[in-house]
Amino acid sequence: TTPGKAIRHLSIRMAAEMGSFITSIKVGYNPALQSEGRRIASETPGGWQLPYGITTPPDASEEEVLDFVCVGANQVWNIPDEVETLVLPFGSGNTAMGVLYGLLEYRYPRDLQRIVLMTIGPDRAPWLETRMETLGRSVKDLPLEQVHLHPNFATYGDRMPETDDGIVFHPTYEGKIIRYLNGMEPEWWTRDDKTMLWVVG
Repeated sequence: TTPGKAIRHLSIRMAAEMGSFITSIKVGYNPALQSEGRRIASETPGGWQLPYGITTPPDASEEEVLDFVCVGANQVWNIPDEVETLVLPFGSGNTAMGVLYGLLEYRYPRDLQRIVLMTIGPDRAPWLETRMETLGRSVKDLPLEQVHLHPNFATYGDRMPETDDGIVFHPTYEGKIIRYLNGMEPEWWTRDDKTMLWVVG
């Protein structure tokens, strides 16, 4: 499209209002877009391209991985001290990686006793362990449990719209998790200040 047409979309307009500049190329296919992104980043002082797939590439340096992970890691300061069980959606693993690294590096809430990874796609636990080791940390130092929704309860592409307490959850991520937890009713899925569901979006 063109910058003039793109700005009609709310997310693009918000980005522009926050200081982004918008450019366009003649071919809108992903390889061409990625190539143009690399060109712009290489010609921009301090420029960096967010890799396709919303994560750092496999050959990324430790510094690049750390920069990416710390974006989410700082959010652990928002976990209330009284939370005993933290429920994390586990799809690509990027959000979970940030949260877990933040807990290990910055803050381990006093009462946190259980972290449940709700696997909603193919299991990324080996990737998570390897990526964490790249940063000199180990997920084995956390009280992790893993619940597999994929593929027996639902596959990654399944959409399960759910609304709870007036919150409309994303049907691919939290909606699927809410439906599973409300149906299975694990003993730790309590409706009080001791259990926290992390919303990835």
